[in-house]
Amino acid sequence: MAEDRIIAKVEGKPVYFSQVMRTIAEMGEQGRELHSDEGFRQVGDELVHQELLLLDAKEKKLDADEEYQKAVAHMKEELLKQYAMNKLLRGVQPEEDELTEYYESHKDRFGGMKMKARHILVDSEEKAAEILEEIRGGRDFSEAAKEYSSCPSAKEGGHLGEFGPGQMVKEFDDIVQTAEIGVPVGPVKTQFGYHLILVDNRDQTVPSFEAVKEQVRQQYGLLKQQEVYINKMNELKKLYKVEKFQ
Repeated sequence: MAEDRIIAKVEGKPVYFSQVMRTIAEMGEQGRELHSDEGFRQVGDELVHQELLLLDAKEKKLDADEEYQKAVAHMKEELLKQYAMNKLLRGVQPEEDELTEYYESHKDRFGGMKMKARHILVDSEEKAAEILEEIRGGRDFSEAAKEYSSCPSAKEGGHLGEFGPGQMVKEFDDIVQTAEIGVPVGPVKTQFGYHLILVDNRDQTVPSFEAVKEQVRQQYGLLKQQEVYINKMNELKKLYKVEKFQ
């Protein structure tokens, strides 16, 4: 492969272009700036420098230094911890019936609420209260919106279309999720002014199991991994003495 071509040798040890690409990939966003012939050359030179440092360290027997030995021991312990964790959780694969059971008992986590509402936006609480009295007296909400609302939705009778939770500012969102359908409420103050709100519809959609299967697998898989981990810790605490001083 072209990526495996040798770009340099240090005391006979080859440095491959694939090492350059791997180093750049590990740099993430910063590495994007190095995707050029000049960037490849710079990274390749640095890999050569690292090999030179390694040769010099071995020549000076730095690997015998006590400080180095402590660092190696620490790194080996950390690596072993991570390896043990990965090995413990690697085999945690939920069965199909476990996934369907979790989905059935947690459907609300995978569904989404869709709402339709109208509103009237004015500058003062007093004006909003006056308009609300008109509507309660029989004035059509949409007609009032066309006459009084300063929102561009006024020309549509205040209709905001269909939206989901969190798409509106919090004060507005809280009302739309809880207000009685078909009953105008307000005034509701937000950063934009004072609103009168009429919720036309709230629909909780629940997707099929197949549609959200991977999402179910991910959520339940994490829970099952957590359960396996906790059970393992409880088992080990019975085998080894643990003392806490805080």
